[in-house]
Amino acid sequence: AKHKDYQQGLMWFLVNDPRVPQAVHDAFHKAYPAAKSVTYEEETTNGKPAFEVKFKDKGKEFEALYGADGTLIETEESIKVSELPEAIIKTVKKERKRR
Repeated sequence: AKHKDYQQGLMWFLVNDPRVPQAVHDAFHKAYPAAKSVTYEEETTNGKPAFEVKFKDKGKEFEALYGADGTLIETEESIKVSELPEAIIKTVKKERKRR
């Protein structure tokens, strides 16, 4: 029971970390209202504070990077190799053989 309480407390903190500006929380939740397994990590981008948000949405894993003012800087989506276009798969295989 203690482990479960710890895990729940940790997850609450990661989602509600007071170091994450409200503008970041608001922008993220507006863009991804159904996101699950959300965690925040503070970073520096171009000498300015930024916040990386890792999450799952519709069965896929994503990362979004926000400026402290809530401006979206970039997003990344994890995809399986099998989801890549065939031309890219062929090129990657060809490049691997060269090494």
